Amino acid sequence: MSKNTRKFAASTLAATTALAAVAPLAVSAETQLFTDVNADSVHAEAINALAAQGIINGYTEDGVKVYKPTQILSRSQAAALLTRALDLEIPTDVAAVLENFNDVDGSHYFADQIAATYGAGIFLGDGNDNFNDDVDLSREQMATVLVRAFDLVDTGEDVGINLTNVEASHKANVKILAQYGITTELDDFRPQEFVPRDQFATFLYRAMQATTAPAVTSVSANNLKEVTVTFNTNLDVTTAEDTNNYSFASGSGLSVTDAVAVGNVVTLTVNDQDTNAAQQQIAGLTIEGVKSSSGQLVGKTTESVRFIDVNAPEVSNISVVGPKTLEVKFSEPLSSQPSFSVNDGVLAIVGTTFTKGSDTVTISLGAQPTEGTHNLTVSGGTDYATFKVDKVTKAFSYAADVTAPTVSVKSATPNKVVLTFSENVVNGTDANVEFYHTYKGIDAYKATKGIVGKELTLTFANPLPQGPFNIYLDYTNDKDNQIQDLWGNKVAEQTISGTVVVDTVAPTVTEVKANSNTSISVTYSESVSGAGTLANYTLTDAAGNPVNLTGTVTVSGNTYTIPVPSLNGGSYTLSIKNVKDDSVNQNKLADYTTTVSINDIVAPQVDDILLLSDKKVKIVFDEVMNKSSIENKLNYLHGSSALDSKVTVTAVDSNKAVILDFTNAQTAAQADPKGNTIKVLRVLDASGNPIALTETSLTVPTDVSAPQFDKATVTGKNQVKLYFKEVITGAKADDFIVSNGATSAAVTYVSNAVLDGKSVITLTTANDLPTNASNVTVSTTGIVDAVNSYGAPVALSAEPAGDKYAPTLNSVTIADSVGSNSLYDEVTLTFSETLYAYSVQDSDFTVEGYTVTGVKEVNAATVKLSLKENTNNLAKPTVTLVGAVEDSERNVLNTQVSVTVQ
Repeated sequence: MSKNTRKFAASTLAATTALAAVAPLAVSAETQLFTDVNADSVHAEAINALAAQGIINGYTEDGVKVYKPTQILSRSQAAALLTRALDLEIPTDVAAVLENFNDVDGSHYFADQIAATYGAGIFLGDGNDNFNDDVDLSREQMATVLVRAFDLVDTGEDVGINLTNVEASHKANVKILAQYGITTELDDFRPQEFVPRDQFATFLYRAMQATTAPAVTSVSANNLKEVTVTFNTNLDVTTAEDTNNYSFASGSGLSVTDAVAVGNVVTLTVNDQDTNAAQQQIAGLTIEGVKSSSGQLVGKTTESVRFIDVNAPEVSNISVVGPKTLEVKFSEPLSSQPSFSVNDGVLAIVGTTFTKGSDTVTISLGAQPTEGTHNLTVSGGTDYATFKVDKVTKAFSYAADVTAPTVSVKSATPNKVVLTFSENVVNGTDANVEFYHTYKGIDAYKATKGIVGKELTLTFANPLPQGPFNIYLDYTNDKDNQIQDLWGNKVAEQTISGTVVVDTVAPTVTEVKANSNTSISVTYSESVSGAGTLANYTLTDAAGNPVNLTGTVTVSGNTYTIPVPSLNGGSYTLSIKNVKDDSVNQNKLADYTTTVSINDIVAPQVDDILLLSDKKVKIVFDEVMNKSSIENKLNYLHGSSALDSKVTVTAVDSNKAVILDFTNAQTAAQADPKGNTIKVLRVLDASGNPIALTETSLTVPTDVSAPQFDKATVTGKNQVKLYFKEVITGAKADDFIVSNGATSAAVTYVSNAVLDGKSVITLTTANDLPTNASNVTVSTTGIVDAVNSYGAPVALSAEPAGDKYAPTLNSVTIADSVGSNSLYDEVTLTFSETLYAYSVQDSDFTVEGYTVTGVKEVNAATVKLSLKENTNNLAKPTVTLVGAVEDSERNVLNTQVSVTVQ
């Protein structure tokens, strides 16, 4: 394929056949494909996985397969590996392509692959028209080749890699390898060293994993208790074994109680030990929050699972785990325990250990068997489909175990390492057994321990470093208890190596839903912090008015439930910020906004009654009503009497009000409604909710009501908006005066807009207004020209104006907060008003010549930012707001603004 075609494929991995083949297969390090690749080698997993895909082939020597892991890789060999890995298209005229080089032609052993990588823009030669086919590939050259091959781009992350000895042309690409976790050697990359075959396999494997979108490939039920989930890549064990990341559809009666991950396969256990799925039950399983071994999040996936079990359980393995102990494993979990006999009862069984729902039974013998072959007879016992274990006699070999257990790293995060032993061990948590990371014997790096079966979990207060690490197993007293198997074979003091891949993927919001009109739940893609803080959520109604949130956020797994006041139905906007994941990197959730639809279950209320004219009465409700219901004359009484037949009832204001017109009333008592009583009966809102009271009595005003005023807000330094609940006409500047405490500001200009049948009048003032709208009021004055459609003039008396005016950044100072080295490390920003502290993030700001390392303090209108010191020590940098901050009323300043230190 062409270079452009290849790059398109690399950017749409999940959607292309060619790159689908790039997805690494799950091949464990124990799989021995080459005799010279030790299973304990850090490169074994990569070599075996690539070999299983046919990307590397190795050599055959004396009838056995070898890989030659320490042999240095040449440029032409690298071209061959990349051609297979990326499934590059071989050019139709290879010889013509190779005319670009002086030193290779169509007769070269790797001619096709060299031509393919040249066409894909991966290998371009040395600038002198030479390919240098047999020249060894250096580590920094390899970095550039991999970046080109997989179209890796600079993520902008500062990973702290030392680039001192890297040639200028390769610096950016070495950094990119570190950003993607393809190299974890940050202190010394050894750029000029040549790359052995085993190292290149690991680099290539990691690049493939980093650029292959991880996905679920299959989900199937093995029986009525287990589900197998297969992915297209090896998994991060911690997230893959988190049962919160798997959920069955509501109402299915199923839940995930255990998860065990091996490579790219996870086996889920369904329900507790006493319950199971039903035969032929179909249920949706959602997988969300699982990550690949390279830290990429697997997209949320829901698959239908059909449970069916038509097979009886079988004995799958018999293991001798101790001098007098057997372990019998079955093909599936058992509901009841079988019976056993050894050698037709000649060898006594003194006890069995079985937990309902387990697939394993441990048998304790009365005496140690002799060396050789013995028979175990198994009968009875049932699975969860009530199929019995068919009676069977199986032979097993008994021999004394004289080999000590081996130990390896199963999973590693900065604060927790899980070790796996090759067999069951004892004394793992004994006080004589100690584990340290990085520095042996230093208590600050000592682990607390917990063991289950073959797995020992180490927890560290001081986190492990990113990348390769060492765990030191140490015994305080060589004569006291040591980790050993049931035969007494002891695990020697040793160094256990592994790698921490630090999470660099930001969390996301995967679901937002209204549970009721009093709670909204938000589900995150992973475990997070900050989501339990109510102040990190903002809810506004359809008109943009903030909803006051009070109460306590509750949490279940990764789902947080936000309490809200009783909401009327409609669309609301929820915004979230200041949420981070729980990784050592504390990756931030991008500021998130979504709409939430609320079902209306709130009873409507009468909001007001107005006299529009001598003959017209307006009844206002607090929400949109059912038009037929509020226009039904039978739902109103005049005093205790039905409305006159000539009285009309008309819905207005988008069905939030009705006008009762008594102009043609023939009943004398109803001809003049002023001061009379109107009763509203059980009218319905738009969702069918009836008004709470059987009847609501209202007294009609005796004077014509002033136009319905809603609110006033300060929206700019010279601007106030007046919101009315009806249309206003004729407004003039001298109708209004704006006061700021003791100071009055003349109105110089008025504009009037009608939105949804309501007027919004904008006043422009001569004097500047405070950004926090403190003490700002609006009044009408003199003879008012602004009237409603009934001729009633607007009447306002010192109506307070709310704050809809975003803060401004007024000044910036810089300082050396330590005060000892004369290097600036702190910037103080002063805003025009008190800020909403939770809205301020370090990523909202840039400081010219400096790196912002955090928000040190938010105090009222002042923000202090921590800076990374540097010897340039720029004294008057420009500080720029590149994100968004909010004042205490949640008004957002998101216009990029810059202020220079004076």
